[in-house]
Amino acid sequence: YGLKKTNLIFFQNKDDKQIFIKKKLISKNCKFFIMNGSGVNIKKFDYNKKFPKQFTVLMISRIIKDKGIDTYFEAIEILRKKNIDIKFVFCGQTHKGIDSYNFNNFKKKIKKLDIELILNSKKIKNIISGSSVVVLPSPYREGVPRSLLEAISIGRPVIGTKVPGIKEVIRHSWNGYLIKKNSAKDLANYVLKLKGDKKNYKKFCFNSRKLAINKFEVNKVNEVFISNI
Repeated sequence: YGLKKTNLIFFQNKDDKQIFIKKKLISKNCKFFIMNGSGVNIKKFDYNKKFPKQFTVLMISRIIKDKGIDTYFEAIEILRKKNIDIKFVFCGQTHKGIDSYNFNNFKKKIKKLDIELILNSKKIKNIISGSSVVVLPSPYREGVPRSLLEAISIGRPVIGTKVPGIKEVIRHSWNGYLIKKNSAKDLANYVLKLKGDKKNYKKFCFNSRKLAINKFEVNKVNEVFISNI
């Protein structure tokens, strides 16, 4: 009801806009703008060319089922069987609610798969800088994930599911890879591909930073909002 009464709406991605139009949730006369997420501070999350000696795969999310945590675990299981020297890190926030992941089961998986666990940390910049690639295998749509925005600003390749929001940040085979929903196999394969191709890896790092500057720089995003309200 409220949406039909408004004359100006901001969306974080094109897919959300199309759904609202298709379901006739907004007036035909409504004016709308596509925001590039909430933007990222490229000065705070500056380009970091120092990489960890051990190839490190980082996932950042709240500890809820909808973020693809099980897909991350399954991909790690695949890679562990190959005896490849890769470090895995999970950085997350604890969460209480009906969609929360059973924390005891979560910790058991973390221990079994030898994953470094970082809980409720505010040092996200340092954590991302200490990674080689940042992944988000969420099977559900996002707005535009802040973890991936900060990752590309620092200059890290990204791997995520081909769903609204995530695909705004990832250009397949340019600054990272898009995977199918719930595909641990895809995630494992692309992690290996990045690890084994140093030439393209460096290109992906540069391209991520370039995308952050050109599309997601916070002042540009804010200008779209401020100039239209």
